[in-house]
Amino acid sequence: MRHYQSNEALNNRYVNVVNKALLKVRHWRRNMSKYNGNREFKINIPGSVKLIIDVLENNGYEAFAVGGCVRDTILDREPQDWDITTSALPEQVKELFNRTLDTGIQHGTVTVMIKHVGYEVTTYRIDGGIQ
Repeated sequence: MRHYQSNEALNNRYVNVVNKALLKVRHWRRNMSKYNGNREFKINIPGSVKLIIDVLENNGYEAFAVGGCVRDTILDREPQDWDITTSALPEQVKELFNRTLDTGIQHGTVTVMIKHVGYEVTTYRIDGGIQ
């Protein structure tokens, strides 16, 4: 049986990882400003992604759009897929949504299906899996 750390312990570790990533993004943005100006990045989040994030947040969990959609926005591309990270455990995500698939449950990933489109929702983790 897989043992998960408490949400609080994962949140603290995740905050440290996110802060390091933000420093790298800020550094990259400063260096890239000569290519695309020193502009703010705004991500237009689709309704289904907002719905997933809202359901998670309304049930006491954190949730953020992550991955390729952030990269694509920085590169001025239209995001093709949307991934979400959350403080909710996979079992908790599955309780909140009607249609889910265990696509990577060993890594904390559940796919939430909305209108025949899948959105991967992954529990906070440090590389190498949930600890």
